[in-house]
Amino acid sequence: MKKKDVLNLIRYHAEKNEEAFNRTACMIAEDFSRNGDVELAEYIIAQIAPHTAWIAQDFDASCT
Repeated sequence: MKKKDVLNLIRYHAEKNEEAFNRTACMIAEDFSRNGDVELAEYIIAQIAPHTAWIAQDFDASCT
């Protein structure tokens, strides 16, 4: 995860751009999962789950 990703999350939230916010959050979760922090990745996905079709148990799945 890069600082830019966090800044984008804040911007998308402020702009009420749910699609971009969820896409970026999924990208961050996938990055955490790839780097071995599966628990944090699952937590992130659980927080946005009502807004995405991404399945937390399947880390190879696309967030879209």
